Amino acid sequence: MFGKYEARIKIPKGWGLWPAFWLYGDGHIGNEIDVFEFVNETPSSNLAKKQHMTVHYDYNHDGHVDDRYYEYLHEDMSLKYHIYTLVYLPGYIKWMVDGNTLAEHYRYYEYYNFPERPVECEIIGGSIYMENKLFPFPPMNVIFNTAVQYGQGNEPNGNTILPAQMEVDWFRYYVSANNILVQTKDIQQQYLNNDINNAYAGYDVRLDTLIIPSEAQINIIALNEVVLQPGFEAESGSDVKILIHQTSPQQMTYANTLQNSEELEELEICLQQNDIPDVSIFPNPTSGNVTISFPDNIVNNGEILIFSSNGELLRQNAITEKTILQNINYAPGIYILAIRNLRDNTVSSFKIIVK
Repeated sequence: MFGKYEARIKIPKGWGLWPAFWLYGDGHIGNEIDVFEFVNETPSSNLAKKQHMTVHYDYNHDGHVDDRYYEYLHEDMSLKYHIYTLVYLPGYIKWMVDGNTLAEHYRYYEYYNFPERPVECEIIGGSIYMENKLFPFPPMNVIFNTAVQYGQGNEPNGNTILPAQMEVDWFRYYVSANNILVQTKDIQQQYLNNDINNAYAGYDVRLDTLIIPSEAQINIIALNEVVLQPGFEAESGSDVKILIHQTSPQQMTYANTLQNSEELEELEICLQQNDIPDVSIFPNPTSGNVTISFPDNIVNNGEILIFSSNGELLRQNAITEKTILQNINYAPGIYILAIRNLRDNTVSSFKIIVK
């Protein structure tokens, strides 16, 4: 699944050797991410130094695999163990060695700022994005192997020391609370740590005899359904988010989020901010009315768009004055207010909390 893949490895060195740490998905040709490949490179002084990192994917299922290739030249990596990391999330892929980032591959970019403005988290309503179709999807197998090359002078020669092996000290896989990994049916009372983000995930989740104490936080994430049974209680001051997370290769969306705390907390959604200078919104949080101030160049050349947290367009109106009193008379919750400059299509987006 999505998550962080990490291993401590010492690679072999020798002409013709091809050590690799990679992910490969079942059921779809070319669905692959190479965490590293160290292959023969000329000059031979680059042996065990040049790390290849590649994304492979047949996005239109025509049997032709496209790929995006990255590389990084290290010192000799065969001399000691190194920690190789792949951060693999729905929005981006990141390669790291010993905690240092080597390359990044993004799924989404802001439409009007491609390729300078990648988007690290999932897309939301209110903004326009470009999607990089060259982006593999789970489930994945994890593979460690040392291959031997053949042909065109790439095979081992008299200077290659054999036998040779790639030494894997350990492998670890970390998951995010936003991943659907287990089929949890009934969640009963368990210890909740107030110092960390507590989360349960499952395909279908029933909350039974579960009491969320004051100041405790928990995320309940389900693929299909969350059922609140008698005995479920969220005490005053607790923070409970219930999320329906529908996951497929074509769509990663969040459905409605239920807040059971006294104060609405900000949802973890990705927003572009302050692309249009000198836009201000007050007050926020609000009881229904906000005052919006605009720069002179956007008056009569801009528009206001208000979206629900699910991306539904609720209102759209022109900017005709430098200061506008906007009535946001919606149910308590979080909304997205976007200001668009019609001349150059730049956008500023803001989270608005209605109390």
